[in-house]
Amino acid sequence: MRRTASRLLALLVGPMVAGCTPDAGPAGEATAAVAVEFAQAVVRDYAVTFTALGQVTSRPGGTARISAPGESVVTAVRVGPGDIVAIGDPLVELDRSVWREQALEAESSLSAADEAYARADRLVARGILPTKDLEAAATEQARARAAVAEARRTLDRAVLRSPIPGVVSSVSASLAQPVTASDVLAVVTDTKRLDALVRLTPAIAAEVSPGDSVELFTGLDPASESLGHGVVRGLSSEVDAMTGTVVARVAMTDLPRPVRVGLPVWARIVVARHDGAVVVPRTAIVPVTEGFVVFVVDASDVAHATSIELGAADGDSVEVVSGLSGSERVVAGGAYGVVDGVHVRPAGRP
Repeated sequence: MRRTASRLLALLVGPMVAGCTPDAGPAGEATAAVAVEFAQAVVRDYAVTFTALGQVTSRPGGTARISAPGESVVTAVRVGPGDIVAIGDPLVELDRSVWREQALEAESSLSAADEAYARADRLVARGILPTKDLEAAATEQARARAAVAEARRTLDRAVLRSPIPGVVSSVSASLAQPVTASDVLAVVTDTKRLDALVRLTPAIAAEVSPGDSVELFTGLDPASESLGHGVVRGLSSEVDAMTGTVVARVAMTDLPRPVRVGLPVWARIVVARHDGAVVVPRTAIVPVTEGFVVFVVDASDVAHATSIELGAADGDSVEVVSGLSGSERVVAGGAYGVVDGVHVRPAGRP
């Protein structure tokens, strides 16, 4: 669906042209040709885009923070920041002596609970004990089995392993370090599951929808090297009180080279595509009292002020909805020194 001219123009074109109005004058008053730069109006498929700054972040579920299962002491550190790991690779090893004893104790309790249940089952079958005693024995047996499972799980977790494939982001463990269950000892990030959090003004966020395609660029300059492509996964339902922006999450789907969490990026979001649009350089647009004009240059190098209706706009070009056919030669540089009917010549030519 095409965006309204007033809305998109206010976002992208208005700041450049606000307050600028060319001098009017009767046609033919100019006695010397005005030096200008020419451009050609063209017909092409036009992508309506917005650019915004963002930052690479891990996708939900793409970062694992691994902590100890309980109080213990570090006995070995197997990885360091930057190491590549697979699922199940050991990261940190802890002293398991206490947990081993706890597991043996739990298994002993389970053995006793099994015997108590078997005895109660025999006596209930003979009518010596009531059924409720068998039910109580079954409850104790189930509790003992759960304790054994938990003890064995804790014992297995004495070797902290990576639950995801990726790169070790940080390691905070050192040999002989006492740890508790609240201590995060290693962080692993899956570098193939990354998003970019892009901050949009509320006005631009209103034009962006999930599924819009995105081109990403490195650094803080939208004219820098292309980093790859992505797609808008979703937008926040709230405006950030600190920044006044709306966060859009962009899934990074096509990256030719690895990127890192925290990398600043520019995102160019394509919100619409207009087939067969008439497009002129943004510098050709001149505001007048009622709307906008471009100066169309005829075969005799005479400039004619032509009223136009604007559609979408980006950083370099503007879509013309009506007023041009797409075959015109227009004034693209120096248009503010031109009046209707003046003769023009290419800049730099006598």
